[in-house]
Amino acid sequence: MSQTWLPSQEKAIGDRSVRFGFYRDDFAQINLLDTPTLAHWPRFWRRLRLKTWQHFCAITERFWISVSIVNAHHAGTCWCYVFDRKRQQLFEHKWMLPCFAVHVAQNHDGGKTYVNLPGYHTSIQNDLALKQHLIEIQIEASKFHPQAKPAMRGQWVAHEDSQSVQPLVLLKEIFKGRIFYTHKGPCPLEGWFELGDEHIELRPDRDVGIIDIHAAYYPFKTLWNWATFAYLDEQGQMRGVNLTEGTAFPRENALNENVIWMGNRMIPLSHAHFEIPSDPTAPWQIHTFNQEVELQFQPMGLRRESLHLGPIISDYRQPFGYFDGYIKDEQGEKHAIEKAFGCTEKHIATW
Repeated sequence: MSQTWLPSQEKAIGDRSVRFGFYRDDFAQINLLDTPTLAHWPRFWRRLRLKTWQHFCAITERFWISVSIVNAHHAGTCWCYVFDRKRQQLFEHKWMLPCFAVHVAQNHDGGKTYVNLPGYHTSIQNDLALKQHLIEIQIEASKFHPQAKPAMRGQWVAHEDSQSVQPLVLLKEIFKGRIFYTHKGPCPLEGWFELGDEHIELRPDRDVGIIDIHAAYYPFKTLWNWATFAYLDEQGQMRGVNLTEGTAFPRENALNENVIWMGNRMIPLSHAHFEIPSDPTAPWQIHTFNQEVELQFQPMGLRRESLHLGPIISDYRQPFGYFDGYIKDEQGEKHAIEKAFGCTEKHIATW
């Protein structure tokens, strides 16, 4: 699929109009509260309906690390979990919070997204000028379950340079003036992480991160399925995939967030379809309509979170595991995917 790139701009929402499409780089201001087609909504209602999060993953030969800060504006949530592939163990700290306890920055040029609680601190600072994202973690071990919930500490930088790897920066309309923004992409990591007494060095020539920054005016009833992975191939080139289907991506709308990364290139794809079994341990089947991608995902574990708060319902599943199959480049040549580690999601919400 051919793609036209829009030039970078300071704000996602202009003074009088919104330009939908793929952008070369991220915006400094994610000002979706200024969406002109929603100006008839009171500002408090616009804020309540806006769903925002920043989610970063780190992938090493042995560990999968997921850090997320979410503000749905009826509630907030945060987590940091680690899956040790060698020991086949999952370690997690998580909180469900009132929305005022969670800060997701609208300023992506130095703004900080964070949660500060007794014994739990995570923060993400995005810096467009330095072309990096700084992730910091300070979490104390559980006093009651120190083996299942050990201390987690870390500081690492996700390096993001659009000349090295083109990020996915997409602005689109879901329906009736509701705006959808996402910024995703793979990137090399540099820094460290500690799980209990175990120290993990993160090296940019070996270890890869996945960026997932998001803000959208979803409809009251929402569903999505998501799949992503990234790794460095034998030549040290980036490979990665992002696939989504759901409420925000009707088939009659060509704009979607389905892409593959090969080296410094981001290649847009057709719509995706997921076949998800009821058995959480069974493999998923995922493909795009034009056969650019054909994957099987084998879960190795699962993170799950449910919320029932009056009319607000959320059932969230994030399995993690291995992808096998193929992806095609622009010339239609197949490239095999073998045991690429990543995650999927299935989320059904009334929010």
